[in-house]
Amino acid sequence: MEDLFFSDEHKALRQTIRQFVEREITPHVDRWEEEGDLPNAVFRRMGELGYLGLRFPEAYGGEGWDYMAAIARTEEIGRSGSLSLASAIGVHAEMATPPILKFGSEELRQRFLVPAIKGDHRQGAQDLTIRETARPGLGRGPWRRHSPR
Repeated sequence: MEDLFFSDEHKALRQTIRQFVEREITPHVDRWEEEGDLPNAVFRRMGELGYLGLRFPEAYGGEGWDYMAAIARTEEIGRSGSLSLASAIGVHAEMATPPILKFGSEELRQRFLVPAIKGDHRQGAQDLTIRETARPGLGRGPWRRHSPR
């Protein structure tokens, strides 16, 4: 049956990511899950291999792929058995960084997007912590507004 969504290039990328996951992620998943933390080295390694910037322009260190490449990455990361890692990578690469590209100034892109694509800076939850530290009371969800004082 012909694959309507993934080109031969997507399939080759998928296979490369699968090998990376089998070799460098899956053997460590149980320990990471027990420790409740994902090492920054995972993000750095994925950035080094270009996996965090699949859909971003080459001008910012990305790979210039399309959304189907990101789907292939997500599916293969999911094969590791770590939903924590799959979620963290998804938030980092597909939720936290795209708004920086779309709405950020060139200065913000250089300051946050480029390092995030390289895996040098984890976007997402850590940035909420930074915002909370810088401006207490902002960024809290509705569950905080209704908590007893």
